[in-house]
Amino acid sequence: MKLRGLYAITPEAAESAALLAMLQDALEGGAALLQYRRGKRDVLEAKEVVRLARRHGVPVIVQTMTRTMPGWNHWNATHMITIFAFDFRHNDPSKDTVTYAETPSPLAGYRGPDFQTITVQALWTAIEILRDVAA
Repeated sequence: MKLRGLYAITPEAAESAALLAMLQDALEGGAALLQYRRGKRDVLEAKEVVRLARRHGVPVIVQTMTRTMPGWNHWNATHMITIFAFDFRHNDPSKDTVTYAETPSPLAGYRGPDFQTITVQALWTAIEILRDVAA
C-alpha cells in the first residue's frame, strides 16, 4: 500500500467536538492518514475518530505498548499500529473489534500474523499502558 498526501495528527488541546470538526475538515481536505494521539482517556472519542476516518477511507495509526498485544509474548515496547477496519455494532468495548496491520519483523520480538483483530477493550488496555508508562 502506497500513501500519498496529507498526514494528520490529532492536536492535544481540542475538546472532542472541536477535534472531530478539525478532523472532518482535514479528511475533506485530502488527509490520507490519521494518527490518533491524545493524552485524554476517552474510548468513545477514539471510536468516533476511527468511524470518521473510515467514512473517508483513511486508516488510523495509534501508539500502544506491546506487552498485552497478541503475538508479542509479553515483550514490552512502544509500537505503532494501523487500524483499517472495525466492528462497533455492539456498542460494547468488550465485544466491538478493530482489525489492524502489524509491521515489525521477528527481530523486534513479534511472532504473530500480519493482521490481527482484537476487542476495543484489549486495544484500549494497550494504549492505557503506554500512557501510564509515559506519565
